[in-house]
Order: sequence, then C-alpha cells, then structure tokens
Amino acid sequence: MRETLYVISSSPSSTQLVFVVLGAVLILLAIFAPRPLGHPKAAAPRTGLERSERVASLLAGSLFAVVGVLTWLDAKRMNAEVYQAYTDGKCQIAEGTVHLEHIQPEEGHAQGDVVKLGGQTFEIDYFHLAAGYQQTVRKGGVLREGASMRVWLCDGRVARIDRVPPTVPSEPGQSHETSP
Repeated sequence: MRETLYVISSSPSSTQLVFVVLGAVLILLAIFAPRPLGHPKAAAPRTGLERSERVASLLAGSLFAVVGVLTWLDAKRMNAEVYQAYTDGKCQIAEGTVHLEHIQPEEGHAQGDVVKLGGQTFEIDYFHLAAGYQQTVRKGGVLREGASMRVWLCDGRVARIDRVPPTVPSEPGQSHETSP
C-alpha cells in the first residue's frame, strides 16, 4: 500500500514574503519613528532617527519590499508551471530504492542532495528557490538512502512523493502497477 508523503500545492510557499514584511517595517520606521531631540519639528521623545537614517531606512525598506514581491511572483509562476504539469499528467515517474549520491550539509554552501531513483538522477536543494519538494535529508527530508519511493518529476522538480512497499520480484506473467 502506497503512502503519499508530499504533493505540490496549487499555491507557492509564502516564505518569500518575509522580504516584503521586512521592507514594510523599514518603510514604516522611516515614516513614523520619532524625530531626534533638537529637531525643529521634534516632539517630546528624546530618541529618534536623523534624516539620513530615515532616507536609508526608506530606501532599504523599498528595496526589500520590491525584491520580496518579485521573488514571490517568480516563485508563484514556477509553482504554477510544475503544478500544471503534474495535474496534466506530464511528469515522469521514478520508482525504486533511493540512492543518495551526495547529501547537502545542514548549513548549505554546497550542492543539494543528489538522488538516484529508478534510473533517474535529480537534485533537492533546500536553499534554492524552486517549486516542488525541497526538504533535504539534513533538513528532515523523506528521500533517504534505501527508502522505497515513487517520485513524480516535472522538469527536474519533485511534484509528488509516495512511499511504496519494497517490491517483491514478480513471477513471469504478473503485471506491476505503474499508474499514478
């Protein structure tokens, strides 16, 4: 009996929106932070931001917000392409025992997990912005050495993962299920 461990969602992860939130905070800080003491328009507070700090905060906030929105839109586009390919049945299916040719270190700074499964080789990179499954072994991923899995690959991106029972050699004349 197969167990589905991962299926791509129709909407991308919202992790890229962290940049948008950070940008908004910096912009709000630039606009609403109290003015420094001695400033002609200073109110009662004794601390605040100088004009140059406000400009820097406004510019940095705008940059973070723009980069965040563009990154999120790109992630949404990539996710939509992989999701559409999966729902249209255009993904390749790799099934068998997982063999890891490389494991990405927990801190990154190296190639992702290189997985060989059913004659196909693909990479899972936790630190690369991409659609589909991205959990490496060191980050709690399920594609571990020796596991029996079925994976749907769309342009090298993992759209679905099923755990399958280890295959028992079949006798001649018996068929093996290969449909999703």
